[in-house]
Amino acid sequence: MVKIFQTVGIKELGCYDWDLVISLVIRNFMGREDFLVFKRTEGDLTIVEDGNGRLLMVIEKVLFDEVVWAVYEEQDDMKYYTFMLPSEY
Repeated sequence: MVKIFQTVGIKELGCYDWDLVISLVIRNFMGREDFLVFKRTEGDLTIVEDGNGRLLMVIEKVLFDEVVWAVYEEQDDMKYYTFMLPSEY
């Protein structure tokens, strides 16, 4: 099971569809990508990149109004993603 944590900035920013974000992250990236970047485009899409700017996915809806990072970590038996704004790093 993976846990999802949100920083204060993410809680204030909000997300347009957390259920979609969580299901995409768990199904497609958990254990394979340690760092995800969600970016809104001018065409009201969301692109998901890895930490090196490589495009991983295009989502045909806006998920966040700002750039959001999701960092994957494992400690003991716990697996989790922490969602944060770049300024909170």
